[in-house]
Amino acid sequence: MMRIIKHLIFVFSFFMCLSCGLNIEKEIKHPYYLISTDINSDTNISIKLADGNYIGRIPNKVIEYTLEGNYILAKQQDYNYKTSGLDPRVNYYVLKLGVKNAQKMSLIEFKKFISRENILNIEWKKP
Repeated sequence: MMRIIKHLIFVFSFFMCLSCGLNIEKEIKHPYYLISTDINSDTNISIKLADGNYIGRIPNKVIEYTLEGNYILAKQQDYNYKTSGLDPRVNYYVLKLGVKNAQKMSLIEFKKFISRENILNIEWKKP
């Protein structure tokens, strides 16, 4: 009986590990990655730790991103639980490499930032 229980626990654990895999794992610049754990369209930008785990820096759903010098720039939309869809507003994030937290900005703030940093001709990438 104990042997059957141990076997069932092993099989259950094995299938749980399989379900935790990443759908997308795209390196932006080490240790920063674009990842998706559930569905391909549900992407975020995270730091990959030495043990293989991730710490989120820019939340789901990243719709476009780019690496510009020492910055990762991203466009993001929040999920609206009331409508079961994406919020139509686009949030802009600036993550300076080596800095812990990304800064969330409005379009006006983002335009001021890229002007101040002299960032021209941004080439956005889709996840």
